[in-house]
Amino acid sequence: MVIQDDGGCPTCDFPKQTYYTKWAQRYGDKSGGYMQTYAIAGIGVQNPYWPPRSTFRGLPRILGKNTGIGPAKITDNQMNTDYGKPVWDSEIHTLEHFRGYGLGMAGENQAKGKVSVEAMMTRIKIVMEGCDEKCTSTDLFLVAALAENGPGFNLDNMKTLQGKYGRINDGTHSLKWGDWLNDSNALSAKNQSTNRDLIAQFAGNVIFLENRGWDVPSDIDWSYVYSLTVTTVQP
Repeated sequence: MVIQDDGGCPTCDFPKQTYYTKWAQRYGDKSGGYMQTYAIAGIGVQNPYWPPRSTFRGLPRILGKNTGIGPAKITDNQMNTDYGKPVWDSEIHTLEHFRGYGLGMAGENQAKGKVSVEAMMTRIKIVMEGCDEKCTSTDLFLVAALAENGPGFNLDNMKTLQGKYGRINDGTHSLKWGDWLNDSNALSAKNQSTNRDLIAQFAGNVIFLENRGWDVPSDIDWSYVYSLTVTTVQP
């Protein structure tokens, strides 16, 4: 059993690491900085359980241009679209049909471990680039925790966070994540709950990796992160 040190927050009850977090370490680079850590943690969130062997072997790699079966849940359409360009599954460009951003990795096989780490890192980076110079390490961590899930958190969400709710400067975070997560006009009750779960799962994976020597910013406010994963408001 892994004994998890919750990063300076002993009362925090983050989930334990997932299987694919351990698997993806084989394909990352410890010298690559915290973005490598976040990519590996994100793959763990996308694949919390070890799948049947046939999932990645013996089946077609892609079942359609907007369907991926690689560890990072990245589609051919995202891989083959120019970096940062929106990807749609229809000629109707509404949020319902938004499928994330192009990664500019045409021709690479996202079912392979090393490519899946790079693809996940790129997916996170695109949204993280929308966070301005006021964003702290805690803000960027939270962006990564949500952006790893693909189209569920995008650059428009970043604009809303940085514009609608105003900014604070308490030394740890500058964005009012709690206000955004609790705003029923911005997020449905289901999405509020999903985002809290994503943050919790991602945090558990990142702390696991930090304890094994992977780079994680030292100034993340884990107590604040944990506060976003629990709520007394019932959906």
